[in-house]
Amino acid sequence: MLCGCFGNPPAPAFSAEEEKMLKAKANEPQSFVNPGNNAAKSNLIDLEEIVLNWAKKIFDVTKSRSEAKIKKKYLSYNINWTKLFQESLEPTYSVHGAGRANIREGPKDEKVLFRTTFTNTTQRDQEYSFKTERATRSTSTVVIEKGVCRGMEVSLKLKTPCEVVEAGAGFHQEVMLNHIGENTNEEELMWGVDSCVRVPPNCETAAELVILEEQV
Repeated sequence: MLCGCFGNPPAPAFSAEEEKMLKAKANEPQSFVNPGNNAAKSNLIDLEEIVLNWAKKIFDVTKSRSEAKIKKKYLSYNINWTKLFQESLEPTYSVHGAGRANIREGPKDEKVLFRTTFTNTTQRDQEYSFKTERATRSTSTVVIEKGVCRGMEVSLKLKTPCEVVEAGAGFHQEVMLNHIGENTNEEELMWGVDSCVRVPPNCETAAELVILEEQV
């Protein structure tokens, strides 16, 4: 004598298409990051979100009866990134799509910072000295527009173009990127000039401090 009871089968966790996808490629992440409202994130693929979504789907398909009783709010996922291979390459720079080899030198402008006139009404040479101090503040903004990331926090050192370093505007050889979006770095350079002007007897001498600015 056999006894039994029958009931409605439980609803599948996924649609038929999703089940087919998971069975065909059970070892590959299948979900992709959803672009946010920020335009800076639209072309970024978040590996952490891809792997996390994949792990959740795999768990829902392969969980046992006892594991199925666990509420989702008590589940936690720990991603092991020790096997992830990362490689750092030398950056390449371009200006408006042109490579550095095809970039011509920018225009040079003369800027007069200081001008004065020294008059000597005596019968012997006179010497005048003056000192000029200035502060140059430079700002660089780096935006990550396209690529792959792990979460929203990044720790990336970007090598500064040699043209910027050679300009002597206070920039270091590396720029730090700490998060997705705009990363702004400010540098301030204090500099001064000591000059000595000799004026002959009964003469007038004009002195001026001129700097040459080159657009990089």
